[in-house]
This record gives sequence, C-alpha cells and structure tokens, in this order.
Amino acid sequence: MFPTIATGADNDWFGARFFQGIPEPIGGNIARGTGSDAAGLFTNGAGILIKLSTAELDNARIAFDYHTTGIAPAGQYFKAGWFIGDITGFDSHRTLDLTSGPDSWANWHEGFSGPLTGTFTTEGFHLPSGQQDLWIAFWIQDAGKELVGYVDNIRAGGRPVPEPASMLLLGSGFLGVVGLRRRKV
Repeated sequence: MFPTIATGADNDWFGARFFQGIPEPIGGNIARGTGSDAAGLFTNGAGILIKLSTAELDNARIAFDYHTTGIAPAGQYFKAGWFIGDITGFDSHRTLDLTSGPDSWANWHEGFSGPLTGTFTTEGFHLPSGQQDLWIAFWIQDAGKELVGYVDNIRAGGRPVPEPASMLLLGSGFLGVVGLRRRKV
C-alpha cells in the first residue's frame, strides 16, 4: 500500500518541521534514503509525512519499524500520528512548516510515542477508518539534542468495508430464503 523511499517514492513522501528552531533548509535532510538500505530519515524536530485513504477500510491499522539514535535524557522522543483533512503550504522542497497554523502539529493525533531505541523496533497503532484524506507522520520531538529517526517497512491495512451493492445482494438473498421457507410452511 505504501511506496517505499528505497524504490524512489520521492513524489509520495513529504518533509515537515514540527518544532521551532530547526535550521534551514529543512528539505536537505528530511525524507531521504540512507544508502542501499534506504529508509525514511528525519532529524530532531522534523519528520516525514505521507497521505493515504482509509475510506474503504474498517478497523484500520498501521505498523512500521523505527530506529532512533542520539543522546538525550530518558523520554519518548519518537512520535507517529495522523491528521485528517487537506494540508497545503508545501514549498519547492516538498517540505512544510507545521509549527503554527491550522495544519500545525498541535492539531495532529498522536498514535505512538516511543523511546530512543538504538535498533529497529516494530510498532503500530490504529487509524481512523472511513477517511479519504488522512496524513500519517513520523517525527522526532525536539529535545534540544542531536537526535535522528528512521522509519521503514510501513504497512497499513484493515477489513474492507462491504460495498452497498454486495450488502443489497446479500440482503435480497436472505429475504428470498425467508420467503421460500414461509411458502413451504
């Protein structure tokens, strides 16, 4: 479902600054590959975003592998979450400042918060179902330290919502069986 950065999905991934004080240009070190084992890469106070739809899914869920490096006091620095709606204001580097305004990170829903790991760890969280414009973001909370986050192997899924035509067909079949049973009685 998700294009991977490893396969060159530059047109699908976006970069974002979630906190004030991140050095410019922010597009230079966000959402880029890391050698032959490319993964999403983002630095302290910044993150990567991708848009998807859960309009035809029930019980939607996302899973991912994340890895963080750096030295900081104990805390939950790696964040993942979602925003429902349209996001505008991307610059020519496909990056966005989310430090203020209606799309600001303060209006995002946090789905996961994790510590510095040192190795890749698999995590996940539930997503809101039935949403056409759903943005997923992974970011490192600004801790005033040099922290780096990686995300890879992003998987999303859920139960498909039955189509209305399928439900109508199932319902009419059920009514037919009930009608036949009444006729026999």
